[in-house]
Amino acid sequence: MKITLIDAGQLQREIEEQFNVHIHIHDTCGGFYFTLDEPNEAVASYLTEFLTARGEKVTRTDDGLAFGLA
Repeated sequence: MKITLIDAGQLQREIEEQFNVHIHIHDTCGGFYFTLDEPNEAVASYLTEFLTARGEKVTRTDDGLAFGLA
């Protein structure tokens, strides 16, 4: 895991400011994952770019609601 809780909080703030969408941060023993209340392609792209720029490999569920770090 390359991102920290501070990075995750920054991502959450940036998405709320730019898209007026709240993402949920889940911190588990295996690392972070993020969820949306409804699919949003613009947010999904931003989230993926933010995380990959920090060296993370991002996985996404088929419904577009959950994003994990591999």
